[in-house]
Amino acid sequence: MYTTPDGTRALGVLGVRELVIGVEDTATALVQWRQLLETPAQERHGVLTFPGGPALRLVEAPTGGILDMAIRVRSLEHAERVLMERGMLRKDGGHVMIAVPNAGGLRVRLVQ
Repeated sequence: MYTTPDGTRALGVLGVRELVIGVEDTATALVQWRQLLETPAQERHGVLTFPGGPALRLVEAPTGGILDMAIRVRSLEHAERVLMERGMLRKDGGHVMIAVPNAGGLRVRLVQ
């Protein structure tokens, strides 16, 4: 079990795996993002990878910005139980999600 300093159960977060970013035009956005990469191998099918950081996936969307965040946890089952206990569990298409109030539509998925 993973606990916080005050003894409550923690999710066991390891880091952010991926950010999904909405852009008006993926082709144009990719041209701009590619200028930041060290090697062409860091981009594959619209997903940009950086050493030590989360992957960035660009998708066409009516509004720009971060649409979805995938948070990596030690145990998906444990995190699901903790979220259920706290009334913050949301399921969407088989994904375990954090019900984040007032997040402006941001989806927060948990992955292992």
